[in-house]
Amino acid sequence: MTNITGSANPNTSNATPPTNRAGGLPLASELGGDLPCVRCRYNLKGLSIRSSCPECGTPVRATLLAVVDPRASELRPIIHRKLTALGLTVWAAAACAAAFTAWTIRGLEIFGSTQAFSDDTRWLRLAAPLLAVISGMGASVLIRPHGGIPLNSRVYAAIGVGCYLPIAWLLWLTFNHPRFRLAEYPTPSGERAIAGIALCAALIAALVLLRPNARILAARSLLMRSGRVDRQTMRAVAAALSLSIAGYLCGLLANQDPRPGLDVVRSIGGLLLLCGWVLFTIGLVGILYDCWLLRGVVAEPPLALEDLLTSHQGTRPSRTWAKTDPGRPA
Repeated sequence: MTNITGSANPNTSNATPPTNRAGGLPLASELGGDLPCVRCRYNLKGLSIRSSCPECGTPVRATLLAVVDPRASELRPIIHRKLTALGLTVWAAAACAAAFTAWTIRGLEIFGSTQAFSDDTRWLRLAAPLLAVISGMGASVLIRPHGGIPLNSRVYAAIGVGCYLPIAWLLWLTFNHPRFRLAEYPTPSGERAIAGIALCAALIAALVLLRPNARILAARSLLMRSGRVDRQTMRAVAAALSLSIAGYLCGLLANQDPRPGLDVVRSIGGLLLLCGWVLFTIGLVGILYDCWLLRGVVAEPPLALEDLLTSHQGTRPSRTWAKTDPGRPA
């Protein structure tokens, strides 16, 4: 980030204010933009950067370290901030909704008194693929959120968005096609297992292809870039789906040979399926949480130190900062 000199105006004074050793920043600078205290949220506007919060005593410098992004001036501007923030939220929220819809349908198949394929559950069976399509539409903001994205990353992200079409079709096939009306537990076999493997493969492809651009957006957050929030969620979700694929393969293997000894294989496959889809759902919730954190970072420009400071000469900041912490959810 460009150093802020803040040197005195020679037309008004011959004295040079004391500066810090790092970037030549005048120690007498005052906060000219709204800045909530990192501890009590008191507005620190007008205070010197050497002072403390009058409400809780937290040093102003501590708040600056928590919220000011030293790379703010280096980050490329996002083309459509509000739309990108909305797209990220829709992408993750619709995916979570589709997953919980699928769990509801499976619960009705196993425990419900109403048949899962009855007319009473038709809206649920149609909701799962529809939510997948909506999630793919939200993911389209990851293709080119801002300038400077490499061409190969844009192509990968576009293919990842395209993966949502087979995902939606496979969900419709699984929950609506007559061939899949009879569920098999603990481990599906035959066409249902093949469809499950294809669904997992399409989900893994979408996650892997969208991940590079998603991480580019995550890097705009100081908290995520410093490793205090990012948990490599998308990679973990893709790994969880490999357990489900192993479970479906167990079902296919057990279906090839009717010997009673293969019941153990069916049980293992059912356990792998359960673990894989449970971990996948938990991972989707984690992605939604990360997108919720990112929405404020994406919707508002990153906060630089010059956006907050008013030196003793009266220089105003170049822009007004929104009254939300860019590293925290609004």
